[in-house]
Amino acid sequence: MRFCFISNYAEKIIPALQSRCIRFKFKRIPFELAKPRIQQICSRENILINEDAVKAAFNLCEGDMRRVVNMLQSLSLSLSLDRR
Repeated sequence: MRFCFISNYAEKIIPALQSRCIRFKFKRIPFELAKPRIQQICSRENILINEDAVKAAFNLCEGDMRRVVNMLQSLSLSLSLDRR
């Protein structure tokens, strides 16, 4: 059986598990690659967003797409609650 752990803080994984794992480090993707994906997510979630806001979201999350997606999910949920 194989598992994949994804973490921003590998040191929070207990040493017994760390000793049995192989670490892979991934670079943050450039804004030019993230921008179309962020716009696609916003479009599907009915979030109106301009290019400056897309760039701000990306910079705020320091290029971490998981954080960007989580932030957009929270925004989408917040907007859907406001629309009720």
